[in-house]
Amino acid sequence: VTSTRYRKQFGKEEVKASPIILYLRRVFAYFEPECDLPEEERDVWRIKYLPFPVRNLPSNPLRSINFTVIPQTGIREQTKKAALIGLSYQAARTVSQQVAAMKRFSQYISRKYEKIEELTQINRDVLEDYLIYLNTEVDNKKSFRSELFSLKSILEQVGLLEENRM
Repeated sequence: VTSTRYRKQFGKEEVKASPIILYLRRVFAYFEPECDLPEEERDVWRIKYLPFPVRNLPSNPLRSINFTVIPQTGIREQTKKAALIGLSYQAARTVSQQVAAMKRFSQYISRKYEKIEELTQINRDVLEDYLIYLNTEVDNKKSFRSELFSLKSILEQVGLLEENRM
């Protein structure tokens, strides 16, 4: 199921999916029926099919943004709206980082505060608990500075959208 190869540049062995498995995934994706929804209403956006041009790196372009990892449907929809607006003036990688920050935050909310379904239900106490959680319990990252900046910017965008909606 996996293949291993030695990477001389990094001095490590790399384990990834077998080429046969990758080929089968491509075949299944090719024969998968097309969805009739517009691209911005789907849970996985393919960047090249969005209705406007997106700033993307030519050397290593971002192909998709995945929203399925956000468990709450309300937060997922609010994040999609904010990401769509963000893609109109920001680079695709920046918006992808914002969605990743929202993913971690929403997964924390789903574990700790099951009743919260939308970002408008969040208050200062929830954010303070999240910051305490990041600084005390998460071990797989040294610094959350850039992730917190991304979370702040997407929360501000959602706040502006909700403020204009009312």
